[in-house]
Amino acid sequence: MLQEVNKRFNIRYASMEDAAKLAAISEDSLVYSWNERDFTEAIEYDSAKVFLCEEGTEPVGYAIIYHAADQGEIASIAVKRSMRRQGIGTLMLEHLFDEGYGLGVRKLFLEVRESNEPAIGLYESAGFLRVGVRKGFYERPKEDASVMMRILGDSRIESN
Repeated sequence: MLQEVNKRFNIRYASMEDAAKLAAISEDSLVYSWNERDFTEAIEYDSAKVFLCEEGTEPVGYAIIYHAADQGEIASIAVKRSMRRQGIGTLMLEHLFDEGYGLGVRKLFLEVRESNEPAIGLYESAGFLRVGVRKGFYERPKEDASVMMRILGDSRIESN
């Protein structure tokens, strides 16, 4: 299935001109969305990479990774509601794994609402493990975050 998804969708670095498109996807997809300024700041930031996923010229998703030394964090990842369950999230995660590894990232982290079962399922199927909890991390409603981690470049999780 991933090969079919690869043929249908294109992932590229986002540019400043894409900030409004990214914000529209975020607003459509997330309870607390990023705004245009958030995206322009991420695009300008040297330790961040922002990717836009498109079907033809139609923006359908995005992913943002921050990186420092051998660690990275998925700051945000979203797929338009109307485009979900088509493999786009998996495609973008695989892209982040490849890009992160190329940047020297070996441990990739993310936080996710504990009630967000679809996202947790996606992350677990992509090799992430739950490694901690951040109590009261989210607001409106107040909720804990599951901290998840995946080792890049190796199919097994190492303890160190």
